[in-house]
Amino acid sequence: MLISKQQQRLTFILCSVASVIVAQIQIPPNIDEDFGVDPIEQPIVDPGFGVDPPVDPGFGVDPIVGQCSSQSDCTNVDEYCSNGYCLPQGSCLNKYDCFSPHNSLSTATLGVKCVGHMDCNFDSGMGVCQIECTGVENSCPNNEIATDFEKNPVSLPDGTTGTPCEIRKCPGYNSDWCYNESCGDDGGKAVFITTSGTADIVCTTCTGASSCDENKNEFCSGGVCIPYGQCNTSADCMNPANTVVSATTCIGFMDCFVGNCQQVCKDSGCPNNLQKVPYTTSVCSNMSRICPQAVSCVVDDCGVLAPLFYDMDGNVVCPQGTPYDGYYLRK
Repeated sequence: MLISKQQQRLTFILCSVASVIVAQIQIPPNIDEDFGVDPIEQPIVDPGFGVDPPVDPGFGVDPIVGQCSSQSDCTNVDEYCSNGYCLPQGSCLNKYDCFSPHNSLSTATLGVKCVGHMDCNFDSGMGVCQIECTGVENSCPNNEIATDFEKNPVSLPDGTTGTPCEIRKCPGYNSDWCYNESCGDDGGKAVFITTSGTADIVCTTCTGASSCDENKNEFCSGGVCIPYGQCNTSADCMNPANTVVSATTCIGFMDCFVGNCQQVCKDSGCPNNLQKVPYTTSVCSNMSRICPQAVSCVVDDCGVLAPLFYDMDGNVVCPQGTPYDGYYLRK
């Protein structure tokens, strides 16, 4: 097919125009979006940053001395048991430690010879047993005068006399030794110390059963709280305040053996081969007239009819041994 010159010129023009148009079109290149931008670095975080390090529970704390429940737990010969801890000889936590038979450096070996009283001194920080030189015999802290139990013994209503520790017994507990308190409001008090060296936990003083610990099932015997079934005397086993449960069921009577009330089997029902005395009227009905200070009464019908009267402290009172309305008050 023949193309006229006019068509050739038109084709040439169109091609030229197309080339110009193509040249003017800007085709954007592939651009890196991060080009020219500083890369962002992810920081490495320390997991412990800003967190307090764990604290050693023993840091800055004085080491705990050995614990003890009795003197035998303190294996070091230079230690003794006080309030559950093994302490060096001569040291103390309270004044009772200075009189402990296990604290051998607390009294005669102190090297201080003067007139005064022994006490636990904390001036140096740690308690140390020292003699306070007051120049006054039988002195107490606060310029008080101590009770001299040799010249002025403590007495019970039944006539028993002696030091507080001699007349106050502590059966049924782990009491190790006893301190005769001679100073202050507690003067005349027996302070019982446990085997762990703790004071005033056992055998607390009492005035009536209501002042004893009901949770411990105690009663008041001779001014000291002791557990039910325990005893200091035979009269404790007959005290109505002492709830005694005998494991032995037989004809006999209750008596005190090594601090415990026990049933003694005997056909007569009485000790010392005595015989029961029959009675129909209540021997204790005249308690308020015969013994005004009594709070309870029980009939002792062995040999003779003799009421046993007890005061609030659990002491037997009015033991006059004289007849009254045909009855005898047991000596």
